[in-house]
Amino acid sequence: MSQTFSETWENYETVQKSLRKMKLKNNNRVIPKTTHNAFRTWIIRYTEYAGMNPDELITEALNDVDRAEERLGDFFGEIITEKLFWDNHKLSFNSARTGVYGVLRGFFTKNKVNTHAWNSPDPRLPKVDSIDGNNPMFTITKDHDLDLNRDILRRFLKTLSNRDEVIAYCILTSGVDVSDILSLNVADVIDQKQDRIFLQFQRSKTGEQGKTFFSKEATTKLNKYLEGLKFTSQEDPLFPTVHGTRLQGFELSHIFRRAQKRIGIECKDRTLSPLRAKRLRKIFKTAGTRAGLEEDVLKTFMGQKSAESKKYLGKSREELEFYYERIEPFLTMIPSTKPIEEKLKRKDVEIQRLRELIDAQKIDAQLVEKLVANPNFMNELSEAIAKEIK
Repeated sequence: MSQTFSETWENYETVQKSLRKMKLKNNNRVIPKTTHNAFRTWIIRYTEYAGMNPDELITEALNDVDRAEERLGDFFGEIITEKLFWDNHKLSFNSARTGVYGVLRGFFTKNKVNTHAWNSPDPRLPKVDSIDGNNPMFTITKDHDLDLNRDILRRFLKTLSNRDEVIAYCILTSGVDVSDILSLNVADVIDQKQDRIFLQFQRSKTGEQGKTFFSKEATTKLNKYLEGLKFTSQEDPLFPTVHGTRLQGFELSHIFRRAQKRIGIECKDRTLSPLRAKRLRKIFKTAGTRAGLEEDVLKTFMGQKSAESKKYLGKSREELEFYYERIEPFLTMIPSTKPIEEKLKRKDVEIQRLRELIDAQKIDAQLVEKLVANPNFMNELSEAIAKEIK
């Protein structure tokens, strides 16, 4: 049944209904390739296991929702006990949970099956946490401060080619997803003459918009890279392969894995690399938190949806650069911005002092959180303290 079904799986009414709803959920009104592939993969796997086509599965679930839940649970159990696997590839607990209780459960929900009472297993601690924990990108300094592990990053970047080093810098200093960095064309950056390249983008996976910067350091390296880049049109890919085609994410992943091995960091096959593209993006977020940026500002830089992101998306380049200047010192490989870092540290000390004062005087807790989120409320807090201490 698998070969025939793999060719006709989109012809079923319930599948078509699910795909339509997935399109509507995306801002671009398209289904990202990775999402489409995951949906296809899990639908095919489950129909083979159940011996029923998608329409039959939904009909059964609408008539007997408990039986549908039980069957899905049995399917999950077969996977995690390794009785079921595909292409000699055994799935992790969390991968199986995402596929079964994310993708497949979503298929039932989109076809009006009430799955609210279905019990999903709790996720397990991902192996990536231990992998990342063994290779920290931030370290505790002798001053008990959190600082970027520049040593390991410098060694990693040094082993990369000019193109791949620039890509790493772009991801690290912008917070943009690797797929969107690799989607850039020459025209997106070539005419910018400022110290920092300003990037306005729309994420290919979600359709969310974002605005961010490449740091001064990244911009310098990117401009040098552009000087040696051969292209026939500004619509050519910014990061092409030697054959002129657009570099793909899986190709970059292999490049990063080889680079980390050259600096002595090993990782097993089929496990995530400690120095993967998503890790660089994670570093950006941690640096932003360390710099005291509000969550909504960070999400604007990273192209993530938030309640207040539209407010920041409407801001000018100059306004957003004011926020970005606070995060840049925590991402540079050049330790020449210590005075700025020290200024931010002093602000942290002042916030902690005021926290203690507030605890002693029992001032409104909401005001505390407001201050921590945005130290610009210092004057407002001082006035509140003055009213309390008379």
